[in-house]
Amino acid sequence: MKLETIKETYLAAQFPNRYRVLFWKLKPLSLGHALLLEWLESPFVTAARLPNRLDCALVIALCSRNLQQAERLARSRIIRWHLRRFMPFQFQAELAVLQIIRYTSHFRVVPQCWESTQGGRTCGTPFLEAVKITNMALLHRTEAEALALPLSLAIHDSSAIQELKGKIKIPNEAEYTAMAVEKSMSGRRN
Repeated sequence: MKLETIKETYLAAQFPNRYRVLFWKLKPLSLGHALLLEWLESPFVTAARLPNRLDCALVIALCSRNLQQAERLARSRIIRWHLRRFMPFQFQAELAVLQIIRYTSHFRVVPQCWESTQGGRTCGTPFLEAVKITNMALLHRTEAEALALPLSLAIHDSSAIQELKGKIKIPNEAEYTAMAVEKSMSGRRN
């Protein structure tokens, strides 16, 4: 696996790839989309169970819309009727699951960090909430703006703020190069 630098992961977050699941075009997975899918207990976000065709249809239906439209659909009383339109055929289900996993993984890129400079216990605040609050409180974004950000960009911005505050240390380019060399050398020994 290629070790990407903070610059490479940030640029990928800033300018996300376009994704398709089967023939449906999906919007960038935003922080709001991720929270909405978590609220609906999607296994693509919670990893609580194996996904099925209905789970695929839910991700396709919600993530092919902007956040406001997706929330409206999720709160709709006739959501199951809407989901039939997005349901992959049985023979397409495995491909749809793989494509959705690739899609959600792309937007969950987190900058590699050194341990906290202050030590202490693990934060009790849910991760996505911490990212949202950091974007709102420290970057002065409205809740709607924070929720509309592509997830990986929101995480990168939040991580940068935490590094500037001395809470975490993100390796610089020279440290990434040293880590890549060390990793390649350890691979040769084995």
